Amino acid sequence: MDEAKLEAKRVIFKNLLKEALGCYQKKDYSKAIELLQNALCLEPKNQKAKKYLQMAKDAQGRGLIISRE
Repeated sequence: MDEAKLEAKRVIFKNLLKEALGCYQKKDYSKAIELLQNALCLEPKNQKAKKYLQMAKDAQGRGLIISRE
């Protein structure tokens, strides 16, 4: 991959991560998860994105109300 494409990929990743973290802070976990998954498609080994994806999934799970009758 040439340098211009790599740089474009880095910029897209950075923007996705920034938007995802904003969604996470606003407790919009579904959107954060979607954005983080997209970011990880670009940089699958990025530990920060992986960490926040797991945190968003955990937070989303805690927000569910389970009815047991």
